[in-house]
Amino acid sequence: MKSPTIKDVAEAAGVSVATVSRVLNGNAYVKSRVRQRVIATAEELNYRPNRVARSLRTQRSKTIAVVVPDIQNRFFVALERGLEDYIFGEGYAVLVCNTGDDPDRESLYLRLLVDEAVAGIVICATDEHRSAQQLLEIMGKGVAMVAVDRRLENAPVDFVLSDNIDGATRAVSYLIEQGHQRIGLIAGPNKYTPAIERRMGYEKALQE
Repeated sequence: MKSPTIKDVAEAAGVSVATVSRVLNGNAYVKSRVRQRVIATAEELNYRPNRVARSLRTQRSKTIAVVVPDIQNRFFVALERGLEDYIFGEGYAVLVCNTGDDPDRESLYLRLLVDEAVAGIVICATDEHRSAQQLLEIMGKGVAMVAVDRRLENAPVDFVLSDNIDGATRAVSYLIEQGHQRIGLIAGPNKYTPAIERRMGYEKALQE
């Protein structure tokens, strides 16, 4: 049985091929009722867009890669879920890469993602200095990039970071207010900025 085409979806939904294309590409300039009819028709016909052909036309897939050091970490689970919930409505899919905090594994994933022409990469870098150089090279190829959780001092990318200093300061200050005097800190490896910043916040609260 021949697989349905975008033309089949357009005819069944009573719209143009261009309209179907706009809906499936996440274009916002389509009326809600038309969008719903096209999506329902595509599902009914079991239509699957040819992403390979689309990538050849646009030079970019409709995929956002999330590169994290530990997918079992609840922080990164929540990050991936939040991102996926948002971009799915924009017509994108999420691809998760777990580096195991291994720079070599991260480098391999990044090379593969560039070869796959992903639309963008969200990354929590394994090595803040080594990763920065590779990300500069990737950005030079037109791939959008956002860093999360860890800073990359030498890469001009956008960041989404927690205020680790203020968070640690508030946490320790609260314990002090409760009358505690022997307060320990578990912050993670000192080679990562979140750990360094948490220690700074911890020390700041104790000094104050």
